[in-house]
Amino acid sequence: MATSNTFHFEGGEYLTKMGVAWFVSYKYHQVIDKNHMNWNNEKYS
Repeated sequence: MATSNTFHFEGGEYLTKMGVAWFVSYKYHQVIDKNHMNWNNEKYS
């Protein structure tokens, strides 16, 4: 059974979720649609 990896510091749970969202968006940009730029949005910074 897989478990999620949460960083063990204040706000770590948000970093974990943000990292996954950024990675999926970036890979979508690389592989499927070069015009997709959500991965470059400041909400992921």
